[in-house]
Amino acid sequence: MALGAAPIQSPRSARASPTQSPRTNPSPRTPKERSHDIDKLFAQHLTLPEVLQDTTLRNTFKEYLKSVYSSESLLFWERVEAYKLAEDRVEEARKIEKEFFMENSLCEINTSQSFKDAVRRNIEHGTCNEHLFDSIVWELTSETGIMADCFRRFKTQNLTV
Repeated sequence: MALGAAPIQSPRSARASPTQSPRTNPSPRTPKERSHDIDKLFAQHLTLPEVLQDTTLRNTFKEYLKSVYSSESLLFWERVEAYKLAEDRVEEARKIEKEFFMENSLCEINTSQSFKDAVRRNIEHGTCNEHLFDSIVWELTSETGIMADCFRRFKTQNLTV
């Protein structure tokens, strides 16, 4: 040992400083635990649009929604995204209408009747542009929408545990 150097203490022999009691001295954290802390911090700042645009995060969110029997809104969002790229938008719009608007369908979404009626009128007239479902998507994803509500619960229950 060099002159004037303090002896190295093992973790067992280390004592808490006078201002820190041994009970509050945090235990060493593993890299996995530190990584989980970073994940929690990251999750607190995620937004619904960010999760929807990231396939991995969206799939995690989808699994949560399935577990709480509320996946139809996200399934609708995914179908609308595919619809925007479809060559035959009228046919795709009809499929979406049948799957998500029909009373008692397995994936019936909770949205206003006036929005559904507006979409139906456009389908009947063959005027199905890429923005056909925007009002419904907005209703589902806005701060007061059902998907946004589920997302808040998802963040607190799944990502920050």
